[in-house]
Amino acid sequence: MEQYCIQAVPDAPEIRLIYIKGMHSVNSWKSEVNLSQCKINLFVEGHSYIIINGKSHVANAGDILLYRPHDIHYGDIPYEQMIEYFELLFEPAALACLTGGDALVRLFAERVSEQQPIVLLRPDAERLKSLNESFYRLLNCLRENPAHGNLMALSMLLEILCAIHACREYAAPLQSASFYPTPLMAALDYINGHFQESITNATISGVAAVSPSYLNRLFRKYLHCTPHAYLLSRRMAYARNCLVRGASVTETCYMAGFQDSASFAAIFKRITGLTPSRFRQNNFERDRN
Repeated sequence: MEQYCIQAVPDAPEIRLIYIKGMHSVNSWKSEVNLSQCKINLFVEGHSYIIINGKSHVANAGDILLYRPHDIHYGDIPYEQMIEYFELLFEPAALACLTGGDALVRLFAERVSEQQPIVLLRPDAERLKSLNESFYRLLNCLRENPAHGNLMALSMLLEILCAIHACREYAAPLQSASFYPTPLMAALDYINGHFQESITNATISGVAAVSPSYLNRLFRKYLHCTPHAYLLSRRMAYARNCLVRGASVTETCYMAGFQDSASFAAIFKRITGLTPSRFRQNNFERDRN
């Protein structure tokens, strides 16, 4: 893995470019990712399932994927293969400063529905060839680190963002993949649609039409967690997004499906290391600035 940073504007968080190329084995991408940044992936080579908030989708070479903050995701490689991709990571505020708050920012900001999958762009062959070349030029510039390298990298980054912006007309629905057993998919669909409510393992297993113990085994086998842990992760992801958007701690507690503010605060601090109020202050004030 290669990783480089670009300073977009003074006092704004850096934008990171990550480049990965190499042979990947089955199960090598199983670690779940939950980032506070926006993310853009360009797949150059390879084929993978991408699991976002419990739902699996197919990603192929030439696909551009846009993730919003706190989309819980990981990849699953169905067979050993060569994987190559570029990744851009940035805080929403950095992109807004860099682009002046144009439609590219709104591709992330307007996706407020928890049920909406990540944005998938599939440019035509000519646009894709040009975009690939732009990413390689940026990568080589950062590798060589010439004089005025950050300025050169920034101009190339703007070229890439403009090209991705132009690809928005090629947005396509993600192709669903038959990745999970039917009972597990039923359980995940139910949790994703009802995590703000008071639900139990018995309720979830009833919807999935299997016993609680069997459902627990399915969760552990495919998601490496229990149904309760997955439910908690969905609530926490939603809570973080609410706090970043400026909701109060009390409002967030109940909107995210927690029953009382004390237990919510304790769980939140155990998982994030911060109290909800401190997390809200750190992120909401930063975005406002």
